[in-house]
Amino acid sequence: MLVVRLIIGVYRMGGIKAIIFDAYGTLYDVQGTMGQKFNDVFPGKGESIREIWRAKYHEYNLFRSVTNQYKDFWKVTNDALTYALKHLKIEASDSTGQEILEQYFQVKPFDHVAEGLSALNSYNKMILSNGTLEMLNKMIINSGLQEHFLYIVSSDEVSNYKPSMTVYELARSKLSLNKDEILFVSSNAWDAAAAKIYGFKVCWLNRRNAVFEELDGKPDHEVKDLSELAGILHLLSNH
Repeated sequence: MLVVRLIIGVYRMGGIKAIIFDAYGTLYDVQGTMGQKFNDVFPGKGESIREIWRAKYHEYNLFRSVTNQYKDFWKVTNDALTYALKHLKIEASDSTGQEILEQYFQVKPFDHVAEGLSALNSYNKMILSNGTLEMLNKMIINSGLQEHFLYIVSSDEVSNYKPSMTVYELARSKLSLNKDEILFVSSNAWDAAAAKIYGFKVCWLNRRNAVFEELDGKPDHEVKDLSELAGILHLLSNH
């Protein structure tokens, strides 16, 4: 049964011409894949490494965005890993760090993502991510999902990170559409909120039945699984 949860009001979605997806955590299970790699390389310590690494790359992204000290995401996530290992007093060679980070190229999509994207074939689709273009292209090709996307866009192109408004504007400009003709889909509440503040229609992909963050920019719609999205678009276009 399709369950549609409208968070604020009812919107006609018939005017939607393109859908932008976040990649990490939305379409791709980066935490699960990388967490397993950490555990394989450092048995029994993987979860501790993953938690620190994840927190630090978010902190470093924010720091570099606010201070205009840009580094691309590959370098930032390497810095975060270096910190996590030092913090936990784990010694690792540069080659081990490289091996771990290259797991980014093998991150797997969540269940039902391929089917969910196939159900949206009537829409132009884009990935918008803080990951570098090399990271994204290799991951998407290795997962076999490249046929679904008209554009793969990295925030690296504007030397900044989401949630900067410049990144969402980059995506809009490539599609040459009005903001309200674009639906933005993310599982990250901060990302969904920023996209809404920018002016996109927004769907929050809430797999964990979480509570939305106390932020301005509440999403228009909420789904538990990507497979619900096509049904929502169809239902609301005929509202």
